[in-house]
Amino acid sequence: MLDRIFASQRLDRAEAPGADLTEKARGVGLMGLLLRDLEAWNYAMADEMAARYKALQQDVMAIFDAERAYGIPFGVRLDAANALGLTGDPRLEQDNFVRIEGGTFWMGADDENRGRKETVEPFLIGRYLVTVAEYQRFVEATGYSIEDYWKAGGFGEFTEPDEWAAQLEEPKNRPATGVSWYEASAYCRWNQGRLPKEKEWEFAARANREGVKYPWGTTNRTSGWRIMIMKTRLESRLRLDFIRPGRRPQVFMT
Repeated sequence: MLDRIFASQRLDRAEAPGADLTEKARGVGLMGLLLRDLEAWNYAMADEMAARYKALQQDVMAIFDAERAYGIPFGVRLDAANALGLTGDPRLEQDNFVRIEGGTFWMGADDENRGRKETVEPFLIGRYLVTVAEYQRFVEATGYSIEDYWKAGGFGEFTEPDEWAAQLEEPKNRPATGVSWYEASAYCRWNQGRLPKEKEWEFAARANREGVKYPWGTTNRTSGWRIMIMKTRLESRLRLDFIRPGRRPQVFMT
């Protein structure tokens, strides 16, 4: 019965002739949510159905691949990413921490300044900016009312991020915004982590490349690989993440 529902309402629709990437992304997201809910009943799709679902996932995940993504118009990628954000982004169910081995580097170095020599120890850092979906778990876990998470201060001064209701109406794979430093620190402690130090963030962003000015290197590219700056901070950060050409790790929380 469940297989027939999947086939008729999700897979068949996503695989139909003329179905665009946005429709496929919507199907992947909704099926992911359904499968997660059905785990309690030990439900497993039939092999044929599972193979079709996996193939569909691979098609949709191309929008996040640094090489394949540039063959897909940006507007299509953005629409598909938003569809995943509204229905369930598979990336958010994975372990998205990256191990940085640490080392010594010239902090603040660029074409004009040598910077200063700094050393960092090995650490883990989040591959992506903290999303609305991830921060929502902290809110729903009553993180704002548990004082132990607020060792850095700010306990009782906040109840939720700025414009939180509006953020929940948007795709939830967008970065969470409108949080103070205290809220960010409390979230990290709840998630068994902490905010990165300035030198840790820069070391991770440089990815062992001394003197780079941009995520992709030192060249100021003017087409194809450029960063699109949008009117609002939310849109700017969203698009920077989706179209960046490199695979450098992002900060755990900003």
